[in-house]
Amino acid sequence: MADLGITPGDITGTLAVAGLAVKLWWDDREKKRAALEVKAEANEVSVEKVRDEKLELVLSKLTALELEMRSLIEKLSTQTGAVAEVKARVEGISNNHGSRLGTLENAQVELRTRLIALEEKRGRR
Repeated sequence: MADLGITPGDITGTLAVAGLAVKLWWDDREKKRAALEVKAEANEVSVEKVRDEKLELVLSKLTALELEMRSLIEKLSTQTGAVAEVKARVEGISNNHGSRLGTLENAQVELRTRLIALEEKRGRR
């Protein structure tokens, strides 16, 4: 190597410079990786925060729907009771007065028929 003009000191210096360049590259790479990890952790926290906010919103809407459903079920129960009372009353009236109502309906039809017949007789004269 001496005939090339390269001395062992040159080789050692070159290796030292190469080693220093590799170390600087490695350190830069590690800094970038650490920065990316910090950014990824921040993004993960941000994503978790957004997800938690969305879940809280869904939970509050679900709670509101549950309260509304309970209210509607209570109203329906009240209305069902009222309808049952009306139905029982109608059935009671029908049972107690059904034959009388039938007789009155027949009498009404008969009166209408007579009235029509009388109006026709008057109209012919």
